[in-house]
Amino acid sequence: MKTQKPSSLRQATAKYLVKSQGIPFTPIWSSADASKLLEIRAESKYKFDAMFLYLLTESLLWMPEMNASWDEDKKEEQIILRDSINLGLSLNTKDDNVVVARVADPDRKTAFQINRAVVELAEKAKIGKIHEKDIFPLPNIVLNNVGMMDIEGSVPIPLPWNAFMVTTFRIKRIPVADQDKDFSIGVLPMMNIVLTFDHRLFDGAKAAKFLTLFKQKLENPRF
Repeated sequence: MKTQKPSSLRQATAKYLVKSQGIPFTPIWSSADASKLLEIRAESKYKFDAMFLYLLTESLLWMPEMNASWDEDKKEEQIILRDSINLGLSLNTKDDNVVVARVADPDRKTAFQINRAVVELAEKAKIGKIHEKDIFPLPNIVLNNVGMMDIEGSVPIPLPWNAFMVTTFRIKRIPVADQDKDFSIGVLPMMNIVLTFDHRLFDGAKAAKFLTLFKQKLENPRF
């Protein structure tokens, strides 16, 4: 047995995750048919992260009340309704840690521009070149895509300043019954999605409505 001192990043992560335990983060989940996403990816070569961020942005434009934060810094707690979108993206670093980089103002970017930003940030993370401007101001909404890790489900813990985190998982072909017609069975590429949200900000019904909206956009994407 041996011991080692945790890195400064590991210490900071531990500190904030412990604080997150005192926040009523609540998970809800669904699954989406990824057939059309796979078709678009084959044609466009867009990264999944970029497509998810683009569709997440579209969902926020439909439900802007989800773009919020719980502010504890004032004498009285208050909800901040943000007028700009600042999305975070979980990225792997060269030493197998995770860093959350930000994609600012995605509502002012095309899918191509978001894809370019994702590629640049992922490359920076791999070579350890993520800078402060790539992280701050801290995003209140985070996309955590773990599909490339062959993971089908988990309940990730957002950081204290997050309103919610969307986690997307492995796309897996499974038998699915058609719920709208005759319940015929087909094999579809399905992807699980978990939305972990700050229950102080949103009731379950609103979070569920947002997740349903995001699912619909995943199943009928337009770029």
